[in-house]
Amino acid sequence: VYCMGGQGARASLPEGVCKVTGTIETIFEHRLQYDKAVAGTKTDLTFNISNGSGDGTSGNEKLTIFIPELIFKQETPTVSGDKGIMVTLAFEAFYDVHVDKTALKLTLLNSAMTI
Repeated sequence: VYCMGGQGARASLPEGVCKVTGTIETIFEHRLQYDKAVAGTKTDLTFNISNGSGDGTSGNEKLTIFIPELIFKQETPTVSGDKGIMVTLAFEAFYDVHVDKTALKLTLLNSAMTI
């Protein structure tokens, strides 16, 4: 994500506080995320997006998105046909006590020295 500078050039976002929010849609294999939403329990999420093996060599890149502390907002599950019970849970991340001291951590494995 980039912000627009005064001359129309792209610049990086300034350091500081950010708001990390989103939604996750999941099918029920178990009630784990739903129970956390109902109870207001703090949890974490990790998403891996990879190309090839994801080991970081050329053609095998991987992006890991780690949200160390978040709260799910309570939503009602729905039955949408024969595909099972689905629930879409909104979440809001925050920093409280996690060792990484951040609300969002991105790790990119690739063969480039700089991006």
